[in-house]
Amino acid sequence: GRQVCYCVYTWYDTLCRYYECLVSLVTSGSPVDWADTEGVTALMLAAVGDTEGRAVEYLLGHRARPGVADMQGHNCLHYAAAAGNSGAVQQVLEWAGEELGREAGGSSSTALHLAATNGHKDSLVILLSRQEGADSQDSRGRSPLYLARSVMEVAKMLTCLAISSHL
Repeated sequence: GRQVCYCVYTWYDTLCRYYECLVSLVTSGSPVDWADTEGVTALMLAAVGDTEGRAVEYLLGHRARPGVADMQGHNCLHYAAAAGNSGAVQQVLEWAGEELGREAGGSSSTALHLAATNGHKDSLVILLSRQEGADSQDSRGRSPLYLARSVMEVAKMLTCLAISSHL
């Protein structure tokens, strides 16, 4: 039969349809931690797109393991932080604890690095309030602070270019 992860790929349907599909698959015995060929699980995908938190809560409540990593070494907290889904960041930390976020992915980037890289302020605030590691470095020697600064510099540069092109 179909696995939980494939159901999540129909994310473009309404959340209600997705949630009903997810519940149906889990209650029929599909493994909640099943992963595709890249190691991506339903919980990782829900952490990206489930802004209401229903699917994330359901999967965690049915023993989906938040520490499962994909082929790049990223877990669901990495996915939520990279996407800026602050609700999922909060949910996962409450279920799994602060240690999960300190785990680095394949590039040695923590969830804090990924939130900083993408400029997701709300996720950054949650991660910083729950964890240490603002000075941790990725494999290139960059801290989350450095990455956040880089994002701001690019945003300022693009804003200046946009303004000057309209003058």
